[in-house]
Amino acid sequence: PARGAVVERRGTGGVGIRATGDVGAVKSGVVRVLVSDWAGRRNLIIIRHADGFLSEYSDVDEILVPAGKAVRQGQAIARLKAGGILQFRLYREKQALDPTLYLP
Repeated sequence: PARGAVVERRGTGGVGIRATGDVGAVKSGVVRVLVSDWAGRRNLIIIRHADGFLSEYSDVDEILVPAGKAVRQGQAIARLKAGGILQFRLYREKQALDPTLYLP
């Protein structure tokens, strides 16, 4: 979702990616949730994908898309300032997945 280095691993709990600049949608889908602060997550974005996947992005500095918007794979959905750490999680059928298995 962002060019950078994985600096935090949480198994099925997600990863932290140190990056700067645009955060892209990992797959095409529809933005379902935008929350400024929830359960310790700042600026949370959740995208529902057609194949049962949900991707979750949090701790971004700027959200670029509204809830309900369809987004394409790779489309910028958020931005990180220099040295920011994107929190990225992935789910399928409500089960948390290890996102490192899906990262390039």
